[in-house]
Amino acid sequence: MTKATAPSAFYDYGHQFDIPRCHENTRVAVLEKIDDWVDLVIEIMAFIMWLYGAAGAGKSAIAHTVAEKLHSRQQLLATFFFSRADSSRNHIKSVVATLAYNIALSVPESHHIITTAIEKDPHIFHRPLAHQLEQLILEPLGELSQQGVKYPTVIVIDGLDECLDQEERTILLQAISRGAGHHSAPLKFFITSRPEVPIARVFNATPVVEVSA
Repeated sequence: MTKATAPSAFYDYGHQFDIPRCHENTRVAVLEKIDDWVDLVIEIMAFIMWLYGAAGAGKSAIAHTVAEKLHSRQQLLATFFFSRADSSRNHIKSVVATLAYNIALSVPESHHIITTAIEKDPHIFHRPLAHQLEQLILEPLGELSQQGVKYPTVIVIDGLDECLDQEERTILLQAISRGAGHHSAPLKFFITSRPEVPIARVFNATPVVEVSA
């Protein structure tokens, strides 16, 4: 699984001083709204929050700040930070592998279930993304939920517009909205991007909590 991941997509990858964060006492209203959404009882109408804004609006700084806060509260399940300048994370091919790797670390009980799924299908990372999401994230977490295992529930995906292929962005969003929103695994997705029309079009057809950066 590690060969298929993009380590630089982790929220805490690299040197700490290179990571953008919100300055103290800034973005208070936005961060409070995100906190309120995170703490809501999980229901289908609120499983995705979309933070949108123009280039330079501070979306990644907010996403890193949110990820750090959630990690400190044991609410962060996994992260993927896109970057158009990084060939390992400017596409969706490594998204599910990276999230699954994060989840296996965050939730030790999931490690065996995830690795078993990969052993059963060694070429799973060449399957459609929706299939990967189902087999490596939704089903393992759904199984743990049925066993009564508690785990963090928030996945942070930053800079979706940094994915170079517009069709791939749509594929990822559709897989998330169709899979996670109707599954027994209690997950929430915090997603940031520019307010581009194709992205907004997918969100318009999906129950989403929107917040402007």
